Amino acid sequence: MYRVLIAIICLAAAGGLGYAAFSDRWLENDQTPSRRVSFSLLSSKQCVVESANTTCESKSHGELMTELTMQKKEDASMAFATAGQATLGLSLLSALMLLLCAGWLVASKRTSGPNGPQHLALIALMLAVVAGTVFAKTKPGGSTFVGAGPGFYVFAVACVVGIFAAQLASKLIRPLEPDTSL
Repeated sequence: MYRVLIAIICLAAAGGLGYAAFSDRWLENDQTPSRRVSFSLLSSKQCVVESANTTCESKSHGELMTELTMQKKEDASMAFATAGQATLGLSLLSALMLLLCAGWLVASKRTSGPNGPQHLALIALMLAVVAGTVFAKTKPGGSTFVGAGPGFYVFAVACVVGIFAAQLASKLIRPLEPDTSL
């Protein structure tokens, strides 16, 4: 029963990381009804609403940062684009490792060596937290341009739950320690 519960927690965290990786609303500003701006981990989308007409423009972060750098904007940093790519990759790697942990838990398997998917999940999750923080901190436009959106919040909760699940899974997946009392 304990194994199944931890497997379910692993699946929930993996699902949250999958959603966050492909969410187009990581950072957003929808406070003004005539102009909406949203950022995913790889691109940005800006929509302008004029009476009955809505026009949207989408750009990759690399294109956006190059454009802002050419305009001599001080807050334009290529770290934003790189951190988005790193967060995407680490989120997907973490989700995959958590899915493997869930499979190993349900199958009641153990690793043969000291390292397993739970350790890789922990490392990837911790690095994803750092990359996600850099992504949110280096966003263009300063603190008032866009704020955190649902993708960011789901990512944060999924990382915490994933770290918790990987640590619990580690106790059940690692190899049995030899009995030294003999």
